[in-house]
Amino acid sequence: MVVPGLKARYVDVYLPSENAKLEWKEEAKNAGLPMSKFVFAAVEAFRAAKDETPRSDMVRELAEAKKISKASQRAKDEDPAPGEAGG
Repeated sequence: MVVPGLKARYVDVYLPSENAKLEWKEEAKNAGLPMSKFVFAAVEAFRAAKDETPRSDMVRELAEAKKISKASQRAKDEDPAPGEAGG
């Protein structure tokens, strides 16, 4: 039963299985949170993460940056600055 003053904020959540509910309940307990606060925190973390760059994108960008850096270094090694060549 929902407390009358909280009815406007109440949400029913149906999980795919009883086992999923037990897992969530255990994780909430381990975090020292009631289930409602645990679920709220998880949803808020998910919402915040959607604005971040996905890890796969960061890995790809890093690989591209390394490739450019290596190519730049090779070009620099192959074409020394004036005054450095031969001697």
